[in-house]
Amino acid sequence: MEILALVEYSPNGVAKADICEILGIEVATVNRELSALRSYGIAIHGVGGKCRLVAPIAPGQYVALLEKYIYVSNY
Repeated sequence: MEILALVEYSPNGVAKADICEILGIEVATVNRELSALRSYGIAIHGVGGKCRLVAPIAPGQYVALLEKYIYVSNY
């Protein structure tokens, strides 16, 4: 979710190296998370050396991602 937020709010895209620095993670983690986002239907790709959204995110996609990201109990 953090990577998606960085990319979504960076209209010119964000380099993987910058994502690593900001979040304190390795490039392999960024690549794995980008693949996971793509598997959920998020159109996020490398364009001009930077990660960018190439299509808007539908509201339902946000809900689906949040359901996978956090566990909400019925308690």
